[in-house]
Amino acid sequence: MIIKQKEIVKLSKEGLPLAFNMGCYDILHVNHVRFINKIRCISNAALAIGILDDSLVRYLKGMERPVNSQDDRVELISNIKVVDYAFIVEDIGAFEYYKQKYVLVNENQELWKKYIHCVNTLRPREFYYSSSFAITQKMQEALNDYTTIHRPLPYIGGISTSRLISKIKELQQ
Repeated sequence: MIIKQKEIVKLSKEGLPLAFNMGCYDILHVNHVRFINKIRCISNAALAIGILDDSLVRYLKGMERPVNSQDDRVELISNIKVVDYAFIVEDIGAFEYYKQKYVLVNENQELWKKYIHCVNTLRPREFYYSSSFAITQKMQEALNDYTTIHRPLPYIGGISTSRLISKIKELQQ
């Protein structure tokens, strides 16, 4: 089900246990589905997937991205049968606060600020993220402050949106 961010926050505040992940999910591929299914296998909480808004995807991935709009991406994710709620993460939030409090300085700083802000807002019971993201001690502290369970899931190599785009470009030449 597609839901507004403020509505999923309300459900969480009312006591709905949430398992949460967020990402670009630009060109949906099998590793996205495997990752989401892995969360469902681990958790019995309602599964909420946050889709990064177009502006953050552009910031993280470059001006040619996203390939699919945030509305298309959230619709695709919401139609994966194990996903209970899908929403667009578009609340900019007070990122400077998190940057200063947790001294976020790494290559994924903007993404982690978005993660931390969203986890703080949602207060999910569980938060899952890819082991491909380097996490500092300060980031660990932030997650400890805002959620009960947080853990990386193994990165599944081989297929990625960036690799798919590269392959398509090669085929066009």
